[in-house]
Amino acid sequence: MTQKMYKKNRSKTIRKILDGEWRIINSKEPTLADLEQFWRNVFERESEEDPRSPQCKESVILELEAPISVEEVEYTKKSRKKGTAAGPDGITCKDLMNIPSLKLAQRFNVWMFTGYLPQRNEKGLTVLIPKKKGDIRPEFFRPITMMPTVIRLFDRILARRIMALLPINKQQKAFRKGDGIAFNLITVQALLEHHTKNLKPSSGAFLDIRKAFDSVNHSSLLLACKRIGIQDMLLNYIKTLYTGSTICSKKQGEILDPICVNRVIRQGDPLSVPLFLSIMDWAIDGLNTRLGASIGKERINHLAIADDMVIFAASDLGLQHQITHQVNRD
Repeated sequence: MTQKMYKKNRSKTIRKILDGEWRIINSKEPTLADLEQFWRNVFERESEEDPRSPQCKESVILELEAPISVEEVEYTKKSRKKGTAAGPDGITCKDLMNIPSLKLAQRFNVWMFTGYLPQRNEKGLTVLIPKKKGDIRPEFFRPITMMPTVIRLFDRILARRIMALLPINKQQKAFRKGDGIAFNLITVQALLEHHTKNLKPSSGAFLDIRKAFDSVNHSSLLLACKRIGIQDMLLNYIKTLYTGSTICSKKQGEILDPICVNRVIRQGDPLSVPLFLSIMDWAIDGLNTRLGASIGKERINHLAIADDMVIFAASDLGLQHQITHQVNRD
């Protein structure tokens, strides 16, 4: 394939080779068996027991586990995007609006206070979507999991509470109001200009955590949730949501055999946002605050957008310490 392209357009082919796109050009469409085997190896890899005992960042917040009200259900139902696809349970957004909010609130409170989830609601449907157009390698597909519609509504309520009440690092700009990307870019530019103008040394490293959502250990996930202040009642629900659950992958209309979920945070579920941020918050808080680069009276050692991070230090040695310390620690 590369040779054919070279004959037609040499300069374009050379650019694709230098960019690494030749791997995509020469790849064959993965079979369903290829996709199933790859993602089964990812999802079914056992989570090791995490022996750490992190200190809780926040005292008990009673509002987090307060009974879910009818008004809260009504608000969340109305805030859902119109035209949202039906989940594996076949319930559409329109169907959900017709379910009495009192009935939903009663069911949600039972799930929250008991940590119990009906078995039929534990199964999700995962659609494998290429991260880049034309990239057909199995490892470069993004698994988006659709949970049953009622579960998504419940998890959306819990996610909103966690994001509003619990302490996520302020430098983590993902999934928050405002343009976090623009804010971080402006901050990086200002920091570099400040150090250049004042002839002050600074060092930085841009990190992108490989398969961040797909490699999370469930034991570490529960510890991270407990660390930011999620108490036993909701921890039990999260544990139930992930322990012994299964997903069915779908591609081109064909559904693959069920896969057990032993690790991974399921992208597509509203609760995945605060769960993932709790993991990242734990890693970020381990950075040494004394080794950041200064701008004015403020010292900045990192900026983050989900799993994309930039780490700063006043020297190459300090930067190496930050990175090495985190690798050894996490």
